[in-house]
Amino acid sequence: MNNKKRLFTFGCSFTNYKWPTWADILGREFDYFENWGKGGAGNKFIFHALIECHQKNKFTPNDTIIIMWSTTDREDRYIKNHWRGNGSVYHHLAWPKEFVKDYFDWRGNFLCDVGLISAATNLLKSWNVNFNMLAMMPLDNLCSNFDYLKEDQVTDILDLFKDVIDNIKPSVFEVIFNSSWGHNRLPKKEEIIKIYKSLSGNDWPPINKFLERDLSGVNERFIKEIFDNIYLKAYFDPKSTPFVFDVGNDLHPVPLEHLKYLDTILPEYNISNKTREWVEMVNDCIVEKKLFDDLWTPTAVLRV
Repeated sequence: MNNKKRLFTFGCSFTNYKWPTWADILGREFDYFENWGKGGAGNKFIFHALIECHQKNKFTPNDTIIIMWSTTDREDRYIKNHWRGNGSVYHHLAWPKEFVKDYFDWRGNFLCDVGLISAATNLLKSWNVNFNMLAMMPLDNLCSNFDYLKEDQVTDILDLFKDVIDNIKPSVFEVIFNSSWGHNRLPKKEEIIKIYKSLSGNDWPPINKFLERDLSGVNERFIKEIFDNIYLKAYFDPKSTPFVFDVGNDLHPVPLEHLKYLDTILPEYNISNKTREWVEMVNDCIVEKKLFDDLWTPTAVLRV
């Protein structure tokens, strides 16, 4: 009998990305780890990845399965030996507008997705594994976050599947981003300029000097005034404010945010100090736009 502590994770790009996610962080604490997440994937893919993984690995009571469900406005297709998933059908050019208009129904997709989540829950219980359900975004209030979904009422579906949805822990969107995708992100340079000009006194250095990150010769008192604003401080020295990040327009959580999510939602998994130090090193590389190939190699699984 295999007594190894194995971890299998499932999700979209919030689970498997170009830098380590919650899954990769947690995977370091197990004897064996496979990350079955896929960028752009929806919940249909996630469900079928779970089934395929079980067929290959034959889950045992020693195994831990963690699924981070994606949003319910995605379309997954298995075409020419590959799963095709491109994120929201409303935001991605891969799906023609005519297709979305005539063949995609968000209410119907929501019903199918929560049905798959229910089926996955029952399967995990029958396999007698350790498991947790997470979410990229909260399933039960998606329509309040997107104008194009407000006309589609799903109250009856929410009521029918309440026990299933209640089993999903608070989402990354809520816990890390405070229900706003711009939260924790450094404003664009144009916004930094506005902030600087609105706060600057007569003795502050010219804006161009600040943008060049040059405060040489500036009185310490005025430097303190500048750094009293967290965004100006983060722009000048990203490492000084570890929870305001400059990663361009990328709204995916960075490793420190993923670690915070694990600590908040799954505190029972004790992340070692060694792993925490590793997360900080990788996070510094990402914020400082440095390579981190020597610190992390993404895991890959062979799918049918």
